[in-house]
Formats: sequence, structure tokens, C-alpha cells
Amino acid sequence: MLGLVLYAMTTLESDIWFDQIAWSHANLSSGAFTAVSTVSGVLGVSGHKYEIRFRWPSDYRVKSVDKETGAVIRDVTFDSSNMTDYNPSLGQYTETPIDPKVKLNDAVEKLEAGFDPMIAGFATPTGVDEWIEPLRKLRPWTAKYGSKTKTLTFKAPQRSIVLHIRTADSLITGISIKNEAQTLGWSLTYHDDVGGLKFVPPSGTCKVAVFDQDMRPPKYSSDKARSVALKMFDAYNEIRALGFKVRGDEGTTSVSMRGEFVRQDDDVASWTYDGKTLTAYVKGRKRWYSGHMNFNGVLTAIADLGTRVDPTLRLLMTKVNPYRKRLGDGATVKYVGTMKLHGEPATIIESVSDNAKITLIVRDEDGLVLSSSVQAGPNAPTITSQTNLEYEYFPVAPDAATKLRLQPSGSVTVLESKPTKT
Repeated sequence: MLGLVLYAMTTLESDIWFDQIAWSHANLSSGAFTAVSTVSGVLGVSGHKYEIRFRWPSDYRVKSVDKETGAVIRDVTFDSSNMTDYNPSLGQYTETPIDPKVKLNDAVEKLEAGFDPMIAGFATPTGVDEWIEPLRKLRPWTAKYGSKTKTLTFKAPQRSIVLHIRTADSLITGISIKNEAQTLGWSLTYHDDVGGLKFVPPSGTCKVAVFDQDMRPPKYSSDKARSVALKMFDAYNEIRALGFKVRGDEGTTSVSMRGEFVRQDDDVASWTYDGKTLTAYVKGRKRWYSGHMNFNGVLTAIADLGTRVDPTLRLLMTKVNPYRKRLGDGATVKYVGTMKLHGEPATIIESVSDNAKITLIVRDEDGLVLSSSVQAGPNAPTITSQTNLEYEYFPVAPDAATKLRLQPSGSVTVLESKPTKT
């Protein structure tokens, strides 16, 4: 076993060591390692733990992990076309397109997704070279050479930096940066098995446009309750076409949706929207209205015309799963039983939270909701605070945007887009 050798380095020698470090990290075509940070100072000790896996130039995955329990806090994957960001506590994930002209390592460095920027530096081919560049200019460095670990140390009156490097391949295994206020440390442990690089949504998770911090996954009183709820969630997840009539105390509303195109008909008005233009006919006034606007403008315009966007349609138009949202307040879901509604086999589940008690009759065939009963608060009087709705479904043809679009047959009042009313 070789003993440790300690000596002061010349500028040329330190540059050679830094070149070896940068070259070793830049030439890692694939790998896996655990990185643990520790910050200690006047406010105490804190830190983070990350698990990183990559295979350049196609895939990169980083998990933020609880240092004590090992539970995954955040799971972000990159490939050549998308960044997928998964938040287990919310049961939600997002997908962000990556410009195909941008190299994956550049995308990782730019889309740090709330992670410590050092993480991208450790694993991207040019990352380590970039962050050690300022270290090259410091003088003097002291080297300690051992059979398994090499150490580079810089000391100044108000700060010190220590780098631990694996002797065999010049990969960094530890960093310590100390100043008068605090000490920052990183330890890196390398693994042979790269493992899974692709994100596979766990059962019960949902894709969202942006994270909804108010949504919390429900709890389930039994496996049966869970299986029915998950089938229902899947039925409304990223739905591209849906037609339904909903009947309640306020009348019947018909909704047709395919892609960006939607049409709604109720007792007050009929209207269509294609993501850009709203066209509406108000039956009582016998008048046509039209205008270019965004989604928030549609909400306001429809309200001004005397009706409203159906609540389920409103959520679907914003790419939100309506029943994940409604059961996403930390509710407990239980299995109630089975029945037939209008001749269709169905299962009854009940969701109870501080906000509402929701009873849902879910069609066995496909998980679509046939009936919904909402009581405001588990102890609220049902006479004054209950809403009952029944749903009937129908197909929406691929050419719905052409066949179902409203065409004004008289003079048209121009609608101006206004902020959503609060």
C-alpha cells in the first residue's frame, strides 16, 4: 500500500490535475452516482441528496431524495424531446418540450428544474470543466497523493477549498468549500448500474400543465376503492374527445369536445370555441356574438351572456383531470357497492374530506361518471347544500370542428376579451 505524499504544486502541475479531472468527467458517456450536499453554519446543518443517472447523448435522470427516509421528493428525466418533472407528494407530473436543435447536455444545464446547479455540473460533459475554471486561477494548491484518493487543497485567510479525487480515474468524490460564515460539502458515490432512465408514471399519477399545489392524492379505504377511482381518473386523463349531456336542477347542458374545439348547448345559449374564436347565440335575445379571445376571456364572455361554462368542461379545457381535481383535497375514498343506472352496470364510491362529501356512480365499462352527488362539507345539511348531476355520453365525430361549429345567420355583435371576473 502506498503512503500519502503531500507537496505544494506548481502552476503547471495544478493545471494538469484540473485537466485530468475535466477530461475524466467530460468522457463519461454513461454513469450513475449519488450526490449528497451538506451546509453547516450559524443556522445549523442542512443538505440535500440526489441520485443521478445518464447516458449521453440521449438520456439524463435526477431524483431529489430525502436524506433520512430515502423517499423520492422530485424525479426529473430528460431525453432528446422532453423534460418530465414528477412530484410524488402531489401525484402529478409535467412534460416540457425541448428544442430538438438543442443538445441534451445544454438542455439539462438550462432546465435545472429547481435543483442545485451543481447537479448539472457534475453530470453534463462540459459542466465540471466550467465550474472548476475559476479554481484554476487560485494559488497555491497543495496536493496529497494516495493509492485510492488524491486531494487538492487551497487555503487562504478567509476561505479554503478541498477537492477529493479518485486516484484510478480522476473523478471527483468530494468537495469542501469553507468561509467565515459556512461550510459547503459535497460527497459523490459512483455506481456501476445505470438503471432505468425513462420515466414510467406510477399508478394513480396524472399529467398536468403546471403543478397544482392545492391538489393532494386521495387515500383509499380498500383496494376496490382504489381500483375504481384509478379507472375513473384514467378515463378523463388527457382526454381528446368527449361528448356528454349533464342533467341537474338547473336544466340540461350538452357538451361536445374534440381537440381544441368545444361546443356547449344549454337553455340560455349555444356557443363554440376553437382555441381562438368564440361564437355564441343567445336564445332569449335571438342575437349572435363573436370575438377572438383566450380561455379566460371565454369564461367572462359566457358569464356576461347569462350562462356559464360547464364545470367539467372548464377543467378539461385547461387540461385538468376533473375528478382528480375534485378528489384532490386529501379526501378518503371508500367503496360503497354496485348498481345499474339506466341499465348500465356501475360501481359506487364515496369521497369524504373537510371540503365535501362526493358520491360517484362510475360506469364499469370505461370509468366514466354516470352520476355525481356533492354535499358541501361532511356535516352540512343536505337540503340546502347538495348538488345532484346525471351524465349521458355520446360519440363526437372527427370532423366535429366543421360540422358542429356555429355559423351566424344574422348580424353579429363583436365580443371583446376581458379579464376573468373574480
